[in-house]
Amino acid sequence: ISGDMKADEMLMAIRERGEESHCEQYDVMKKLVPHECRGFDKEGRPLYMERTGRINCPVLFQVMTEESLIRNHVWMCEFQFERCRQQTERLGRPVYQTTCINDMAGMSMSHRYALGWLRRVAVLDQAFYPNFFAHLFVLNPPRVFEVLFNVVRPLLSKEMT
Repeated sequence: ISGDMKADEMLMAIRERGEESHCEQYDVMKKLVPHECRGFDKEGRPLYMERTGRINCPVLFQVMTEESLIRNHVWMCEFQFERCRQQTERLGRPVYQTTCINDMAGMSMSHRYALGWLRRVAVLDQAFYPNFFAHLFVLNPPRVFEVLFNVVRPLLSKEMT
């Protein structure tokens, strides 16, 4: 991982800030990356839902840097970890994974702007969040999804594909 901070330094900084930390430019992220962390799957794992196809990638990458988006991804993973810890206490059994639902309706070749970011996130997630995602459901995948996914697939472990 290149950039201002190495991934492990980024993780330490985020963990040190604790609950008082917040997603960088949260209002921008909420508007440009429609998502929510709400509810749990039938096993009690936290849900993360994103309307990936509605993301306007050219605009997103104009107003936010790739580094900032990486930090926001790490923040979201840490937020989900906290939800797992809370579920562990609530259910009295370990909950250490999350379930993601990505709606790809509206995805187009403009999403190619995110490929560099996706490559970095794939490497980061496998290094620091292995097996964190119990399930990843892809809804409404357009034809372009397969093309874009084939670029990222070689970076993923067998468990992720």
